[in-house]
Amino acid sequence: MKRSNSVKLISALTGASVLLAGCAPSAESAAPVKEAEAPAVAAEKEKSQTRTMVFSCATSATVASAQVTGVLLEDVIDMDALEEGVNTVVAKSADGYGLPIPLSAALEKGAMLVYQINGKDLPASQGAPVQLWMPSAAKYLTRQATDIELTTQPETPALDGVEAQHRAKVSILNYTDDVFRLSDEITFEGYADDCGIPIAAIEFSMDGGETWTSCVTENASGNRWICWKFAIRPEAAGSYRLDVRARTAEGLVSPLAATQYFTVAE
Repeated sequence: MKRSNSVKLISALTGASVLLAGCAPSAESAAPVKEAEAPAVAAEKEKSQTRTMVFSCATSATVASAQVTGVLLEDVIDMDALEEGVNTVVAKSADGYGLPIPLSAALEKGAMLVYQINGKDLPASQGAPVQLWMPSAAKYLTRQATDIELTTQPETPALDGVEAQHRAKVSILNYTDDVFRLSDEITFEGYADDCGIPIAAIEFSMDGGETWTSCVTENASGNRWICWKFAIRPEAAGSYRLDVRARTAEGLVSPLAATQYFTVAE
C-alpha cells in the first residue's frame, strides 16, 4: 500500500506558500499527516501554464471567463505517493473555508492553482496570492488558498452542478433605452455557456417565442463560452421584443431566455 505524504509548494512568482496535505487511508480518521520537507521550486515553475477557463454560478445566470495562469492541481500532487483509496480533495482558504471535491473530478476537469488572471497577479481583493479554480464549477472557487487536503472518505463526495433552471445560460450585453430609426441597423450581442457542455446553436425570436431562427455555432467547445451577435433592420416603426436562447450539443434549450425590448421610430 502506498504511503501518503505532505508537500509544500513555494511559488517564486508570488511568494505564496501552499500546503498539500495527504491523509491516512483509514475511514475512521481524515486528519492530515504531518508536513514534509518542501521540494525544489524550479520544477513547479516549469509546470505553470496559461489557459482560458469558464465557470458558472450554480444558482444564478452569472458566468465568468478569463485567461488564467497557474499550476494544475495534478502537477503539485505527488500521485505516486498517495495512499490507495484517497478520493477527496479540499482547498482551504486562510479562514478555513473549503468544500470537498471528488479527487477524480478535480483531476479530470483540470483544477488549477491560479496566481494570475488576464496577465495580472491576483490583488488582495480577489484572494491573493493563490486561488483554486475548478472549470465550470464556480461553487468550488477558493480564494486565498493556503491548504490542499487529500483524504480518504467512506463515500466519495458528490460534485454539485448548476441548478436545472440555470443551464444553457444566455445573456444580452447591450441593453439600451435609446429609440432607433428605421434606417438603423440594430446590433445586439451577448454570450452563452453551459458549464462545460458545448453550445450547438444560438436561437433568436422576434415574435415572443412563437418562432425561432437557429444559428449553428461551429467548432464550439465546452471550455469557452460562445460570443454572439444579432443584427436587424426593422421594416416598420413600433415596439419590438428580442428573445435569445441557447441550445446545447445535448439538445437542452435554455430554460430562461434573455429578452430585450426596444423601440423604432420613423
